[in-house]
Amino acid sequence: MVNGFFTSSLMDSSSGPNRSYGELAKIIKEMRPEFVLQNFPPQRREELRALPPDQMAAEIVEDTAVKWAVDRLVSAPSGPDAVIVEEEVIRVLLRSLQTTAMADRLAKKLAEFVKQFSIPPTTVKHIQEELSWVTLKSKDKTTKLLSLEKFSAGDFRRLLEHLKELIKETDFDSCTALGNQYLAFLDQPGTPAPDEMARVPELLRTMAGVRSEFWQRTGERLIRALEKKDAGEFVHRQVINGLIALSKTSALYEDFKLIQGVGTAFEKNATEPQHEACCGGALKELLTVHAVDRVIEIFVQKKDDLPWTRTAAALLRWSGTPAIAKVFQQLEDEPTASVRLAILRLIARVGPAALMLARAQLKSDRWYVVRNGCKLLGELKDPELLSQLEPVLKHPDPRVQKAAVTALMDGRDKARALVFAGALRDMDPQVLEDVFTDLMFLKDPRCQDAIENFIFEHEHGKRKMLTHAVQVLAALPGQRTLDSLMRVLSDGNLDKAVRRSAMNGLTRHPEGAEMVKKFAEAFSDDPLAAEALRQAKAAGHV
Repeated sequence: MVNGFFTSSLMDSSSGPNRSYGELAKIIKEMRPEFVLQNFPPQRREELRALPPDQMAAEIVEDTAVKWAVDRLVSAPSGPDAVIVEEEVIRVLLRSLQTTAMADRLAKKLAEFVKQFSIPPTTVKHIQEELSWVTLKSKDKTTKLLSLEKFSAGDFRRLLEHLKELIKETDFDSCTALGNQYLAFLDQPGTPAPDEMARVPELLRTMAGVRSEFWQRTGERLIRALEKKDAGEFVHRQVINGLIALSKTSALYEDFKLIQGVGTAFEKNATEPQHEACCGGALKELLTVHAVDRVIEIFVQKKDDLPWTRTAAALLRWSGTPAIAKVFQQLEDEPTASVRLAILRLIARVGPAALMLARAQLKSDRWYVVRNGCKLLGELKDPELLSQLEPVLKHPDPRVQKAAVTALMDGRDKARALVFAGALRDMDPQVLEDVFTDLMFLKDPRCQDAIENFIFEHEHGKRKMLTHAVQVLAALPGQRTLDSLMRVLSDGNLDKAVRRSAMNGLTRHPEGAEMVKKFAEAFSDDPLAAEALRQAKAAGHV
């Protein structure tokens, strides 16, 4: 029965032994004392008989723990494995203590048991030192740890346990001093020792509840260690692990400025080919999923804060596609127009990392998502902007067409003229007006076929758009333009205003004015014949 309590309270449980002590004491109280005591040596029976149930339970578990410890030490292998067994024994014995006052008693019991076994004196001394450590007052523990220049594995374990006690007592000044004392090895010249570096993440996790200058100073120390070029790959990886642990812990308290400093150091290092994989990969591990959500929440609250926008954009870019996807989702769900515009600016600052997600927006069946995608691709300066937005120009919603046209115009790629021309027949009239103005400016002869098709395959009633198309046609250089304008002037099915626009374009050229005169003479009964003759003469070319 006692072995069962021992195993559950000291070997397996993480809740501490007190509960099991209480349960065992209750059972002892309900049993006949002789039934319990008959399982112990005669010399122990009288000692235990005089104790109340709770103390008897403690003595019994202590005896069991010491016996287990001795058996474990006796059967321990030699070499490095012996150290592991020793640490395990220390852990279990320390957990068997209900109060620090029991430490001396436990040490004496251990000393009595080991007399009859060949256990190395150094091992026993080490265990007894650990037991005596718990009897020290908190300030004495702090003083002793601060006196250390190097920490052994045992010292480090004591440090962590003491830090936990100090945090419960809210003694953050002592925690800060101890944390800095351990990390002082980072200030020494040369490469840090691998075993010391390996402990840094655990130290930082233990220090998570301490808010002080410790974090900023630790960040500076670790970044300096990252920049050391003579460190081997193994130590370099450990430094990276330390910085990642620092960032994730700092995110709990929203110290994103510190995280940005870490990310900037990683990004700088990642520009070197040998660090592209390690430091570049580390950037994606700086923030947890929850921290990413919080970055977006804070951005929405501080959307007009430019420094924070820069910080948020950098953090999201480093966190990769999953984090950036959350921003796109926020954009879709956001009901306030001013916030949507701010999110668009944020994604634009994220840069090329957002490009693939922005392109994916164009395939949505929701018009506003496609519109946002057009704006984003323009802001992100997509190198494939023309090919990406070409099909979007034919989107059934004019608001989407407008966004695509604006993005292409802002991109200033003159090749957009041909893309615009190919979509003329599918564009909304309001959008066409801006497109024709742009085509008149670009004067791209490659657009001529598309413009002619638009004019001669027109729908009746679109006089204004056809007039704009003729004006674009007239702006194109070359003899073919004059021939095309003459076709428009000669087409009696077209509105007179459209034909008149072609005539005006012709009369700006000497050869065109001659063509207008011949048209007036050949088709004297045409409604525009007289006007054509007057214009040709007025042009001074006839």
